[in-house]
Amino acid sequence: MIPLGLREHRHRQNMRPQAPVVQICTESCVGCSDCVWRCPAGVLSLQGSWATVEADTKGCIGCRICERACPYNAIEVTGAVVSEPSKRPQPYRPATVKGSMVEVEAGFASLEAAQAEAARCLKCPDPMCVWGCPARNDIPGFLSAVERGDLEEAYRIITLTSIFPGVCSRVCDRAGQCEGACALALAGGDAVAIGLVERFVADSIEHPDETLQEDGDAPAQHNISCEKRHPAPSGRTLRVAVIGGGPGGMSAAWWLARGGTQVDLFESGHTVGGVLAWGIPGYALPEPVAKVPAALLAATPEIQVKTGFTLGKDASLEDLLATYDAVVLAHGASLPPNLDIPGHSLPGVEDARSFLQMARAHLSGQPSQATSETAQADYAGNVWEHQNGKPEEKSRHQPFPPTDERSGNGNHDRNILVVGGGDTAMAVARTALRLGMHATSVRRSPESSAKVRREEVASARAEGVDVRFRTTVKAFRQYSGTLSSVIIPYRPASQIWRRGIPRRGIAGRRAEEVLPLDLVVIATGFSTDQAVTKGIVRRLPLRPKAGAGSPLENVLKAGGLSGRNGYGSDLRQSILEREAALTLARHSVAGRCWVVGDALAGPASVIEAVAQGREAAASILSTFQPRRLGEGQQAARNIR
Repeated sequence: MIPLGLREHRHRQNMRPQAPVVQICTESCVGCSDCVWRCPAGVLSLQGSWATVEADTKGCIGCRICERACPYNAIEVTGAVVSEPSKRPQPYRPATVKGSMVEVEAGFASLEAAQAEAARCLKCPDPMCVWGCPARNDIPGFLSAVERGDLEEAYRIITLTSIFPGVCSRVCDRAGQCEGACALALAGGDAVAIGLVERFVADSIEHPDETLQEDGDAPAQHNISCEKRHPAPSGRTLRVAVIGGGPGGMSAAWWLARGGTQVDLFESGHTVGGVLAWGIPGYALPEPVAKVPAALLAATPEIQVKTGFTLGKDASLEDLLATYDAVVLAHGASLPPNLDIPGHSLPGVEDARSFLQMARAHLSGQPSQATSETAQADYAGNVWEHQNGKPEEKSRHQPFPPTDERSGNGNHDRNILVVGGGDTAMAVARTALRLGMHATSVRRSPESSAKVRREEVASARAEGVDVRFRTTVKAFRQYSGTLSSVIIPYRPASQIWRRGIPRRGIAGRRAEEVLPLDLVVIATGFSTDQAVTKGIVRRLPLRPKAGAGSPLENVLKAGGLSGRNGYGSDLRQSILEREAALTLARHSVAGRCWVVGDALAGPASVIEAVAQGREAAASILSTFQPRRLGEGQQAARNIR
């Protein structure tokens, strides 16, 4: 062997990961022992007559929990994290995305792979990942069960707090929730793939015979028992109406049924599921998995699902309160955005919901009741009335003709503009690619402040979507039946003018670009219909904000939770805001009315709505169950 030169030898030594070293400032340490009991490796202890902390550096794994938790900044940890690298499967990238609805995120292929990933968990005495999960799942508990190979026990632990593990493990913002709060991630290492392990457990139990295929009619198998945790009220059964069949409404109905309550679930569409049925494409959430929650409710005798019901049209909120003991409003945000852009009512300008509904039916090759001509005409009339105040229908535009590959009459030459840069906008754009379109997405805000998961933007760009931030739409135009859009780079006025003088390098005429289009989809969010609750419930959503002084804030600080969520915002503040929404869900907003989901706190994730539904159900049960129904009902009416 050729001996290394001294400089090269030192360079290679510096390139090697250094073992973690714990340095403790004894002058600052007061012996509070917060770091001692939180250390997952057990290398910290109180020593000496002054009760200061000492560390056994040889056993340190570099998780830095002690460093983040110390209130006096008396601990500093240097070196690399001692942990096996995560073996997450690589995402599936088809040669062409056109027509492909194969799930892009691959899961673990074997129990051994899931066990190896679960074994990476540090088993923290004060696990921050549990606080990061909106449903408060016992993450270390089910990971330990998977490590032992006991999938039944792991599934039982998960479903103590979350009833849709197969769905949530796929659609959750894991980087901004459980995995973002993982001690390994906060220390700069690879987080435990909590979502993929949960997905493996759910798929193994709910689909034990490998039924994750394009057989949408296959009945899902479930292991969740309908065992009642609360005794039924004396006299007669408690009756509750749940308005809205989305994740929040389904969760509230399920937990109420477990408490011995008779639940009538009212849904405006032809099937329950909400955003699971229309808003999440099959490449992210396969249809058999999306149908599991609906099948779960259908198999529960205490729940009666009534579709085709519109609150305010078929019955008012006053009628429901006169008929039922309590009402849970989970009707979400259903009204499309009202954009102040010239030409927004032209044919060919659609909203995200109608586009995703028709795209789902088009890609599956099966006409859906939810996208029938009658349903689409009714929805179009509601959109037009909301935007223009006129009870007339907007002229319909066919977003895409039926594709016939043999005749070559496809969508490969069609262009679509998606106005918006959030998760829904990325779902629209990526779905358009699978329809063979060229997709462009524009959003006025910068990417750093956009409410979109970073991995969604990266995946959209990798598949071919032209994503443009700091870009806005000036107008929509139509000449001789051809639709076009004028887009311009957006700069806030504060960046262009200062004291009436154009700033150097930014001043000048902004360049306009005309895009020839076949379709425009507005994906800038939806709003809640205020008319259905007017006079009873105050304006929704309530949009809770977690201010300073929250009791949970001290808990998170003591646990050393600091980092960024999946949207680039403060992780601790995100958890505080979610907790504030859960607090609102535990209390009735008007007498015997509870609110969950988007109608409560604005745009929320699936798991947030599921957690709010559970909290609302627990609040209703605790309100009515301890006493006889007649007395409880009278007491509730006296609140109004």
